[in-house]
Parts: sequence; structure tokens; C-alpha cells
Amino acid sequence: MFEQVYRHTTKIIAAIYLVMVALLLWAGTQADGYLINVRHITEAQPYPTRPVLIALLVLAVPYAMFAWALRSHSWGRVLKLLVCLIPDVPLTLLIGVTILHAPPYHVFFFVCRSLADAISAGSFAIIYFAGLMQEVGGQYMN
Repeated sequence: MFEQVYRHTTKIIAAIYLVMVALLLWAGTQADGYLINVRHITEAQPYPTRPVLIALLVLAVPYAMFAWALRSHSWGRVLKLLVCLIPDVPLTLLIGVTILHAPPYHVFFFVCRSLADAISAGSFAIIYFAGLMQEVGGQYMN
């Protein structure tokens, strides 16, 4: 049923990741409102190269896991997506807790992680319910 869609999932996930890379690189150029308004540091800040690169590497992990999970067949996808969600959701919640005085690239990093979780959860639900529908349909066909 969904086999044509899953053939192209790696390309779709790679495209989404590239958009997230562009957003994070752009967010690194934005002014840090906390430093300017609260700490009154108004001189130009250097580009946060190391934190942005770390965020890009950490962001690559869930997208790679989801691409890996969506490449298998039938119920193997459901189990792999569940394995991907178990460490990813708590990490995203932890990043969300640290967002209060965060620079713009950290906020965009949180948005990108949340999008990865939404993609994974949506894929999980679609695959799980499609599998149930096939099983139920197969029982009534016999």
C-alpha cells in the first residue's frame, strides 16, 4: 500500500534535513537578544561556529535513525521507529527545558528536533494503523 512512498523516504528526509541545516546556519547569524537586552553586550558577536556544528551533528542523528527505520518492511518499521522515539523524545524535552535564555540557533535547533519527532511519530502511526488495517482486512477476506 505505502511501498511507493517508502521508496522515496530517504530522499524526503534528506531534503528536510538540508532545509534544517540552512535554517540553523541562518539562525547562527541572528543577534542574541539575551546578550543585547539583559546583559547589555551590544558589540558585534562572533558567529557561533562550534555550537552550530554540534547542533547540526546532533540533528543528523534522528534524521538518520528515521531514514534507517523507514527502509525496512512491515512490522520491522514499527519496532525500529519505536526504538528511535525512545531516546529522541526525552532529548528533545531536555533541549526544550534549556531554551529560556538560549541564542537563536538553539531555538531553531529545538524546532528542528521537534519536527523530527513529529515526522517519526506520524510515520509510526501511519505504519502501525496501515498494518492493523491489512491484518483486519486479511481476516475478513478469508
